[in-house]
Amino acid sequence: MIKNLFKLAVFLLIANALYQFGPVWVHHYQFKQALNEMALEAGDVPDSAIVDRVMELAQDNKVPIDRDAVQVQRRRQHVTIDAPYAEVVRVLPGYDYTWRVQVHVEVWQTKTVPGTGK
Repeated sequence: MIKNLFKLAVFLLIANALYQFGPVWVHHYQFKQALNEMALEAGDVPDSAIVDRVMELAQDNKVPIDRDAVQVQRRRQHVTIDAPYAEVVRVLPGYDYTWRVQVHVEVWQTKTVPGTGK
């Protein structure tokens, strides 16, 4: 009987941790995907506008990012966006875990010549 109660308690703690962490991970994944799509379309957009868009995407995806931490780098057709953040997740009752995330998006932009597909 005690053994079964212990197993149930462990199961409930793990289920709670997944319930707490799952949405945070989904928001992170959606944010990273949105950043990747945005970087592909960055083109000649100024870096300040890219940072503004990163902040909008962070707000849309409930990602706590500090504007000063966002970095945009360009080299020819190569765009890199770094957006580190930390999020506190209550994994267990009474225990908070600080999840430190380094979002790094790196894309090569290719320009096509109209009418050639190249």
